[in-house]
Amino acid sequence: MKQTYRDAWRTNDVTETLWDCGGDSIAILAPCGGDIEAGSDTVAGEAHKQLVRVELAPTTWMVHGFGEDAMTNYYRSPTSLKPDTYPMFATIAERRFQYAISFRVHDASTVKIGGRVHTGVQRALATELRERLSTTSVDTVDPATTDSGTKRANVVNWLTVDGEGGVEIKLPPIVAWRDWRDVAQAVAAVYFDIL
Repeated sequence: MKQTYRDAWRTNDVTETLWDCGGDSIAILAPCGGDIEAGSDTVAGEAHKQLVRVELAPTTWMVHGFGEDAMTNYYRSPTSLKPDTYPMFATIAERRFQYAISFRVHDASTVKIGGRVHTGVQRALATELRERLSTTSVDTVDPATTDSGTKRANVVNWLTVDGEGGVEIKLPPIVAWRDWRDVAQAVAAVYFDIL
């Protein structure tokens, strides 16, 4: 997986991007970017830039899979991601971050916030997102549901120091396409206050 983003896009292939500012406070992930879950990598990239602007040092890793069959060819469950599949990811896989955020896109009309992070962080994110996305419903996910992002094997959780600092934010496609900057600014505002 040594090709550039542009080459992967042109040839309907897959590649990864790593922006590493060297800090261990926060990791931003988009494990299903490109055409897999379109827009998730755009939100992650903008969140990285927003956090850099407030002088935090995020580490951001994104997968970009392209083509009509990107979901079939390149989708990997967040609980099955293996560092040996992604050379750039392997360089950070042994590090542990205080917090991690994973951006996903799902076929629902509501923004869902899950993961193992403390519910106070989830509520803060939900509040900030509701203020910025006034026409979109935002909910925290019940940890008892199967799609809550709370499994310890989920990359967003196991990358954190105690396995309890991960947040998975699932966006409706229209929000990922239209409101990506607002989502990134909301995330940056919350983590600026926390960190």
